[in-house]
Amino acid sequence: MKTLSRSLHKLLKPLASAQGFADARILSSWRQIVGDEFYQHAQPQQLKNGVLTVSVCHGAVAMQLQHMAPMIIERINRYFGFAAVKGIRPQQTYFDMEPPKTRTNIVPDAGAETRAEAQVQGVKDDSLREALKKLGAQVETRHSNPTT
Repeated sequence: MKTLSRSLHKLLKPLASAQGFADARILSSWRQIVGDEFYQHAQPQQLKNGVLTVSVCHGAVAMQLQHMAPMIIERINRYFGFAAVKGIRPQQTYFDMEPPKTRTNIVPDAGAETRAEAQVQGVKDDSLREALKKLGAQVETRHSNPTT
């Protein structure tokens, strides 16, 4: 079974290469690299000669990005393990970023837990069985109540 991140990486690789990114992880992992503060208002666009062009949604973000450029460059380079970015150039453009979705905690009901436990009875490893049981109960709850 393929992981979502591997599939996403395959889809983003051609797009990333066309924009000068040797590694598509800068696009797929942007939020992890720069944090929620910049993820909401700035997106990487192109990397050329070590200068990362970043689209920003308004001038205040561009100014903040310039001010925090050394820290962001350090985060990017630490993430990749080498000096991929030497400078950042903000470019003010319009884009509509959705606010991060809030997670809702799903509390499985007794029936979902029972059905999940029945599915994992054959698993010999205790910790794996318990983890699969928890996951299964979440899935069972989602299927029985799709509005959660």
